[in-house]
Order: sequence, then C-alpha cells, then structure tokens
Amino acid sequence: MDIKKAKVKIVNIRAATERVHILGFASLYLPDNFIHNFFVHPDFLKRGVGHLLLDASIVQMNTPVRLKCLSENHNVMKFYEKNGWKKVVEEERLREKYWVMA
Repeated sequence: MDIKKAKVKIVNIRAATERVHILGFASLYLPDNFIHNFFVHPDFLKRGVGHLLLDASIVQMNTPVRLKCLSENHNVMKFYEKNGWKKVVEEERLREKYWVMA
C-alpha cells in the first residue's frame, strides 16, 4: 500500500462507563467535527448518560458540530432536539432518510 495515497480517517471514541460496563459510546470524526456514531445501552436510557456523553463529545470538537439521525428514529430526534440540536437538511441515502443536525 502506498502510504501517501492511503486515506486515513481520524476517529476519536468516547465511552460512558460504570466499573467494567460500557453504558454508551460515541465515535467522532474530528477533521469534520462530526459525531459519526452515538449509542446508549437501552438499560441506561433516560438516566443522563446520553446527555453527559454528548457534552463530552462536543467539547472535543470545534463548532459547529454535526451529526446525522435517521428520520424514523423519533425518540432519538427528540433527544437531540431537547439537547439543543436543530434539523438542518433531510437527505436520503440507500432508501433511508436522515436528518443532518447541528
């Protein structure tokens, strides 16, 4: 592999843990200030884990921070909106619609 031509993604992972248990995680693509994946274990929903993890993720990046959320995922959309995120544009890829949020 020619290292000069290799495309390298710089991803930073944040995890919310309790002892040895992972409560949630976020993968961040720092060059684009983009939250690529965001997950909270169902057993820990509505306990503040998502809010803390989201805040910990945002402070690692420059504003504006962006993310994408499936349009059908209404509970998660409400979570993001409750935490101050705004819908920017709805897009479609591979027959799935999602919102770009900032």
